[in-house]
Amino acid sequence: MTFNAIPVAAVTLDDIDGLCRDGVPESESIEFKQTLPAGGADRWADNAQLVDRARNRILEEVIAFANAHGGRVIIGLSQTDDLPPRANEITALPNCHDLAERLAHAARDVVSPQIPLLSVVGVSAEGETDGCVVIDVHESPLAPHRLEAGERHCFIRRADRSEKMTMREIQDLTIDRLRGTERANARLQELVDGVHEERRVWLRMHIVATPTTAKISLPWNTELAGITPVLRQYRSHEDQIEHSVPVQGFNPPRPVLRGWRWEDGRRHPLLTYDVYWDGSVVARFDVPERDDNRVLYPGWVVAHAANALNTIDRVRGVGGQPDAEYAFKFGLQAHRPLQLLRYGAREPAIDAAGQLVSPFDPPVYSAASRDSFGHLVDELQRDLFNAIGVAADDINLGFDQ
Repeated sequence: MTFNAIPVAAVTLDDIDGLCRDGVPESESIEFKQTLPAGGADRWADNAQLVDRARNRILEEVIAFANAHGGRVIIGLSQTDDLPPRANEITALPNCHDLAERLAHAARDVVSPQIPLLSVVGVSAEGETDGCVVIDVHESPLAPHRLEAGERHCFIRRADRSEKMTMREIQDLTIDRLRGTERANARLQELVDGVHEERRVWLRMHIVATPTTAKISLPWNTELAGITPVLRQYRSHEDQIEHSVPVQGFNPPRPVLRGWRWEDGRRHPLLTYDVYWDGSVVARFDVPERDDNRVLYPGWVVAHAANALNTIDRVRGVGGQPDAEYAFKFGLQAHRPLQLLRYGAREPAIDAAGQLVSPFDPPVYSAASRDSFGHLVDELQRDLFNAIGVAADDINLGFDQ
């Protein structure tokens, strides 16, 4: 696994030292800094001061990656005199975790617009405060970004250098990113329309997700075991209520147009997953008509969303973009109003929280880093209960594997 493919929260000093052992050069996706480039005494090493000059020079590199194809900046790593420079040795910075936090705040304060999916972490040995800072930047759908301090320039990464952009380049990048957003929105709508066109059932919960900040390409001969949809139970951290969908497993996958399909073993499947070569995921949970199925268990919604998020995490990992942002669209349609039950409910006549009128069509959510998955599920279940006029607290759903 290449260094940039390691989830940034999992990077260790040994991973950084591996760049030195392998003599990895600076490139269009990685930049090394021995110290904060302040043009004189190292104020951070001397008295933990992050001066504007040092802040701006680091953020120029960050902006350049965001305006190009993403990359990582590593601070606390010396370089050789080669062209391009190669990783040489770790030169640990004091209080690296504090420095990482200050740089993250600085990026929010002086970069316009704010860069989405920007992670800044301190990396040190256990129990130590000295170490390196790793800044992980993704290609930004909001580009072009500029530094609001000083002369307010935009920067872009070219090979192993970050350079100022010309006005023509800024205009071209603006148009290109708008077209990329339009393509992602069009793909999302295409998948949603496809869900609505398939066989009608009494109740359908669908999830449609497609990458927005990175291009994913799964080859036709992908090892399918690595992207098999996740199917598991989840527990709320506080009340320990289990959330699951009533499905035991999947049949072997079969091909569909530019993708693969997994279905459970029923003649009319309750659960179907489509995973496409472009990294898009469509998950459908269908409930057939019965006399007693006028109720909706909120645990189905929670588990269906959580399984889909974990599946997305598998797909983008196999696709080489482990932190790619996804547009995540949830929808629910039913032939008649539903009694939405409370968590842990057993008796619909007693435990109904209120009546949910179809369709339930909340806004598109953003599925970014794995750390954000719990927040997304909380937001979805709050929207679900708010739709019937009931307040809902966060359920604190864990995503521990």
